[in-house]
Amino acid sequence: MSLPPYEQRLTKLLLDALPPQLRGPCQPLDVGRSERLATPAMRKALMIRDGGCAAPGCHCPPGRLEAHHILHWIDGGVTAVWNLVLLCRRHHRFVHEQGWQITLFPDGTITFTPPLALTG
Repeated sequence: MSLPPYEQRLTKLLLDALPPQLRGPCQPLDVGRSERLATPAMRKALMIRDGGCAAPGCHCPPGRLEAHHILHWIDGGVTAVWNLVLLCRRHHRFVHEQGWQITLFPDGTITFTPPLALTG
């Protein structure tokens, strides 16, 4: 199965960003619905892309980050780098409990949008 152009560009961008010592045998960055949790290869790619917790202003150490499904797993979201973002436990709970929306753009930019109750 061929990846959509956006996923091909993102995969190439992520792989090109890896230093030579992290390059090795190809690892899938998309396991669809076969696994709920991010694989170690996905976590490495997310660390490269997100640089830490994606929440604005958060500087949580890398070892405490969780992979969050942008389109939630329970709602049919897949486990793929293009549908994941790294969040610390605090922000991960906050996103789920408060209803914030996360958007990942093709250039890797991530935005957080508050629920309507907070904007109006």
